[in-house]
Amino acid sequence: NASAGEVVIVETAVTDDSVSGGDTDQLVAMMEEILGPYLYPRTNGFADTLNQMVAKNQRAVVAISNASAIADKPQFWVQGDAIHNSYADSCNLTDMVAYNDARVGEYQAWNSSTQLFKISWTLTPDAECILAGFLDGVNSLIKTADTANTHLQAWADGKFAAKQRLGNIMIIDHFET
Repeated sequence: NASAGEVVIVETAVTDDSVSGGDTDQLVAMMEEILGPYLYPRTNGFADTLNQMVAKNQRAVVAISNASAIADKPQFWVQGDAIHNSYADSCNLTDMVAYNDARVGEYQAWNSSTQLFKISWTLTPDAECILAGFLDGVNSLIKTADTANTHLQAWADGKFAAKQRLGNIMIIDHFET
């Protein structure tokens, strides 16, 4: 409750069979116990504004990738239904910026009351990038994130100057204030 005016989004995404059903059930139970009274249910889609969610004290959106684990729990969202993900999957800044430029263009026509649109301002080290970082210490995960983050403000300012919206959610690695 230290941040009573904020909305928190928790997204779990397990893409393989490495997590058992029992583990998923335990995760769901833990989320329910900790966030229960704050959970914003999926029953009405995203019809409320952030201010309305805060006023209702329903300030947590939890999206779980295992739909069967939450079938009878309307206070949880199915991950793929709740969030439209975008992800450049590149450690090249120019490529990531071009990818996000295209996603911002896509978002301008976005008209969904059932799904949030996520922009990922993240550089993702591939094998070549990781090897280069291991050999010369230049491309550590934090340094890669810091490289992207030094360009974020100017990029966002350009979008705002063009009267463009950036999405509902923005993921940023290693952001410090």
